[in-house]
Amino acid sequence: MTIPGNDDRDPATAKHWEIRKAICDHAISCVGTPYEYGCSAPGKGFDCATFGLWPYKKAGLIRPGTTPPSQHRDWIHHRDADPNVFRDFILQFANQVLFDDRLPADLVTFYLVGNAGKKIESHVGILLFDDTVVHAVSEKQVKRQRLLKVPSLCAVYRAKGLIDGAE
Repeated sequence: MTIPGNDDRDPATAKHWEIRKAICDHAISCVGTPYEYGCSAPGKGFDCATFGLWPYKKAGLIRPGTTPPSQHRDWIHHRDADPNVFRDFILQFANQVLFDDRLPADLVTFYLVGNAGKKIESHVGILLFDDTVVHAVSEKQVKRQRLLKVPSLCAVYRAKGLIDGAE
């Protein structure tokens, strides 16, 4: 992951890096928050999808009131879901980028293999500056873990407000 130095940034790029830092800081501030299905309140609880949105809402990149599609609370049942539901939702406010082009504050989704071998993106986290991911882990809490650098296991998305030239 390449992170430009302060001298390498024009004002627009610098603004994006300030927003990225704010998103990462908001994500880190939630570490230890309990897992609570359907909840999106710091200190009270998050599930993976509501947590994945919260730092972006705080940074003003996603409208308040935006909610992820309803999924069965037991992750194993995501295997029966439409494999595009969660991905289509993320594409409303983010674009997929190559794994090797990932940057801090990008969303990382993780694949499950569903029925008939379909890949289903059904878990999400936020990438930090040190290549760790903060995510809400089912039935546990928001935690920080090292990213498995296996592109076939995940997809990376960048919020449209953090794409060079986009506002």
